[in-house]
Amino acid sequence: MKEEMYGLTDDEQDILLAVVILLVLYDICETGVSSHGVHLTGAGYICGKLAQQTKVITSPRTTFLLTALTWLDVLRAFSGAEKLAYSDNVRRCILEAEHFNLETLVGCPVELFYEIGCVLTAGKQYMDGELSHDNFRNLLDGAEQFFRVWDPKSAAFPSGDPEWIQLAEAYRHVCIIRVLRFPDTWAIPCEDHRIQSSVRAILDASAEISIDSAWFKRLLFPLFIASAETSIPHQKRYVEFCMREIKKSTGFPHPAMNELLIRVWGERQRQADKSGNIPWMEFTCSKDLVRQHDYLMF
Repeated sequence: MKEEMYGLTDDEQDILLAVVILLVLYDICETGVSSHGVHLTGAGYICGKLAQQTKVITSPRTTFLLTALTWLDVLRAFSGAEKLAYSDNVRRCILEAEHFNLETLVGCPVELFYEIGCVLTAGKQYMDGELSHDNFRNLLDGAEQFFRVWDPKSAAFPSGDPEWIQLAEAYRHVCIIRVLRFPDTWAIPCEDHRIQSSVRAILDASAEISIDSAWFKRLLFPLFIASAETSIPHQKRYVEFCMREIKKSTGFPHPAMNELLIRVWGERQRQADKSGNIPWMEFTCSKDLVRQHDYLMF
């Protein structure tokens, strides 16, 4: 009520964002499921106001909070573009931030984050009938080309450690896979050479980073995507090994992530004689699901 009537001070605004992050992290740690995505979606209004203000965000604390929430919003939109709640203006704030960088937080280069955010926004518009099939297809072709030619060796990272490049490679191929899954997540089987090429690249990048490295735990989402997008047993087993090590080091059991992988693999085995893909997204935001909750990971 105070925000609506009088507005909040900078400190109060940060407190509000920090509380939301704590609530989301609690959901991730306990179950991995957020009921209707209420916390993230609810914070979208404040984040949008922050991005629209005329003054530049100069607080490292505010930038960090905004970065964490916006990253979580993009992650959940991977399971269904219709769940994207934050505007392009918010993601542009992260792209242009000088006080805190996304790479330090999660390992994903901010240029890739911003570009895939544009793809997910277009996907949402396409699903809502606001973007034609031809225009969406043109945008997807341009995005795929961007991700394929983007060179991590020419990017700026927080330090000169070569493991940043491996992390960037993993996230680059995560983005390629997501682009390929539009506009029809059922169309391309995971055995397709384009999908498999990116899955192998993610696993190869993971193999170049030591399990004891602080960067290794930042591979969780790419490893999840690689596992959800393969039907090859030895690839799945390698991912299980890596994810087990990450869970051990972070203390987050990620039960919802485990459930998704079990369900998509089970369904894939049941329909092994049929063509087409079994999308993991179908278990998170399908129109056939009665309860449209968010499956979250960090």
